[in-house]
Amino acid sequence: NQQIRIVNADILQVDLPPFDLCISNIPYNISSAIVFKLLKYPFRRAVLMVQKEFAERIVSRPGTENWGRLAINCQLYANVRKVLSVSRKNFVPAPKVDSAVITIQPRENQPDINFEEWDGLIKLCFARPNRTLQATFKKKKTLAMLDQNRRDFMEYNQITADVPPIDVFIKDVLDQLVLAESRPLHLDIEDFLGLLNAFNEGYFHFK
Repeated sequence: NQQIRIVNADILQVDLPPFDLCISNIPYNISSAIVFKLLKYPFRRAVLMVQKEFAERIVSRPGTENWGRLAINCQLYANVRKVLSVSRKNFVPAPKVDSAVITIQPRENQPDINFEEWDGLIKLCFARPNRTLQATFKKKKTLAMLDQNRRDFMEYNQITADVPPIDVFIKDVLDQLVLAESRPLHLDIEDFLGLLNAFNEGYFHFK
């Protein structure tokens, strides 16, 4: 029986064979891309060595300076833990950065959402993470973009319902969820899921 198979290819360009466990020292410059590619596959656990700063970002929690798109998007689908720090002094020759080992374990119940749309919302909110959501969604450029997205969605799906003006709807959503004065850095994943759901109910979608 064949016990090992070596594939000489770019991991970002090939389909991965079925796997249950992934153990790897991944290239640091494409860590995010590799992690999100892995999360598209069913597996039990991944154990990865990454750059220390990357590890700190991906395991960060709401209210900390590293809380952002990487942590939110990964923790939406998986439980992530930092299990070991690895000093640059453990390597010969020593690299310029310290490392860390993280584990990624996909959640049993995966969210039923469009990831690209979800990421569009998170990207918009974290363009200025210390700005209140009310201030973020008051920007004329943002209002124009969302209004056009709503028009496109309703036209494509042949929806003719009467809808409130864009600014009125957004204010009502933020007030209803009590998020108007909240800042993205202090919101958790459930907050963002609720926000996305409320926007979708009003035919708002993100790109």
